[in-house]
Amino acid sequence: MRQHLGWLALTLFGSGCSIFYSGGNIAAVQLDAPPPIDAPFDADPSMLMLTGASPSEIFEGQGDGGSRSAILVIHGANFVQGAQVTLTAPSTVKLEWDNSKIVIPANSDYLAIPVVARVDGSLGADVLIPITIQVTQPIAGGGMTSQMLAGKLSLHGLPELTSVVLDTSGTTNGKAAASQLLLLYSSVALSSPVTFYGTKTQRVAIRATASINVMNVNAQGSNGANVTGGLGGPGGCAGANNQGQAECNGGGKPGATPGFLGGVGSDGGGAGFASMGIMGASGAAPGTGGVPTGDIVITSYDDFQTIRANQASGGGGGGINGTLGNGGGGGGGGGGTVELTADGDVTVGAIDVSGGNGGTGSSGGTGGGGAGGVIVVRTGATLSTGALTAAGGAGRTPGTGGHGSEGRIRWDAPAGAAPASTPMAVRGPAFVMAPSILTTDTTLRLIGTPSVQFNVYTVDESGTNHAGQQGVAFGADAMATINPPVSVGFNRVCITLAGGHQGAPEADKCIDVAYLP
Repeated sequence: MRQHLGWLALTLFGSGCSIFYSGGNIAAVQLDAPPPIDAPFDADPSMLMLTGASPSEIFEGQGDGGSRSAILVIHGANFVQGAQVTLTAPSTVKLEWDNSKIVIPANSDYLAIPVVARVDGSLGADVLIPITIQVTQPIAGGGMTSQMLAGKLSLHGLPELTSVVLDTSGTTNGKAAASQLLLLYSSVALSSPVTFYGTKTQRVAIRATASINVMNVNAQGSNGANVTGGLGGPGGCAGANNQGQAECNGGGKPGATPGFLGGVGSDGGGAGFASMGIMGASGAAPGTGGVPTGDIVITSYDDFQTIRANQASGGGGGGINGTLGNGGGGGGGGGGTVELTADGDVTVGAIDVSGGNGGTGSSGGTGGGGAGGVIVVRTGATLSTGALTAAGGAGRTPGTGGHGSEGRIRWDAPAGAAPASTPMAVRGPAFVMAPSILTTDTTLRLIGTPSVQFNVYTVDESGTNHAGQQGVAFGADAMATINPPVSVGFNRVCITLAGGHQGAPEADKCIDVAYLP
């Protein structure tokens, strides 16, 4: 199964004899004999007309790296069986299309064809290359007619990610800033392990239209030190300084400070994951660790309606020494957030977003551990991963600073087994064997986690939204079926996890289909 996630089109080449043409290197079509004309009773093949095309853009990488092809719907009149499509560009581009897979509905006003846009390093990043559409078809008497359409279709060139820039000085030496990542790539291939850093608003989000192949990714929270808290991983929250409440909802509480007569301050609490995590205790007793609660399928990265942010909190700071007035350990930083999303195959080594350990105070209480972070891996094809780890950081010993809670891990794939992970990964939604062209039956299947609910909507080629089924739940077998409200022509079919924000990548899953009854 191949699918896109919000920005990609959907189709699939089948087996059998296919003829592919490449834009910029077009040979004339040679026919020994014109094919028979199979046209509706009111269609006149000689009056072929082209008026438009949907979508207006095909993205570089669609159909490559295991991803599904784009589906191009051409509008017009008097299309007949035997029609052939040719796509040309001002310069050579790596476009392929399959004329053996053309579908023409009974009313003859549409034509749908699969298109592949290979990853091409010679294309500029974020550029639009105009594509001219030509349709040629047989007419009565053995002749041929041809029409061309310009200004309605573009190839959208995208960058490839093959390396990241590493810092060379300071505390970030040898690490890569999450902020350098772009919104979308055609393909990703990182052959060396990478450690990312960033603020609590800078997640590691790597998204591609084709495939992703990366080595180990590290986005752990930093350990707390004497007095100061550890930094959060990219997208995670920092640990607290001594006697401090950690950043973000669910942050570990500080260890208490004894009265004037002295004594060692208590240990800091561990971080709870998300705002509903139990915060570490304060007082004379040692700090306790938070627990992971809330949104197991990571419906939202940020606070939205009733869904609290899926974000790792920092550990609480240890209490200071009541006699000396200093010496508490800092809390560990919360683990970061790493998302890998591709329409094609995803291959990744280990991903570690564990929380940092609490710091040991020189004379006060120890810091609590940061909560584990967030991992989301999503593919429309095959998924292969090493160990995925979102463990909570330990409270520093000697002492009993609270442990941070475990984070969250989600995997979306149309088939395969759950990856090895700590904690156990939860399955997100994925379309299963979805056809690219619907003619009569509009039923689509998805796989996910039993009892998880979602809502259905579609966007037609004019950009109008149409609400579909609401509150659909995955069954005990983890499967669900939908009948989206599709319109004739090009459609984007989407589901939104219940409680999530429509249009948010983590909440939505979309595919593009042609509906030609």
